[in-house]
Amino acid sequence: MLNDRMSMDEDYRRQAAECRRMAENAINPDDKQAWLRLADSWLQMLPKQAQAENWPKSSDEDSKTSH
Repeated sequence: MLNDRMSMDEDYRRQAAECRRMAENAINPDDKQAWLRLADSWLQMLPKQAQAENWPKSSDEDSKTSH
């Protein structure tokens, strides 16, 4: 059971990472925001403890790139 949970957590993180890569390559700012929101959604599916171990929220990332 624990291995299944860890596998799911790893998959969620991989999906989020792929969304962030897509955001980095997005030309359109709206597309970039959509990819970052999707990445955040994947991370929100992690248990709360695992969420704390992840990257900044997309809103934190967005504020850095918009300045």
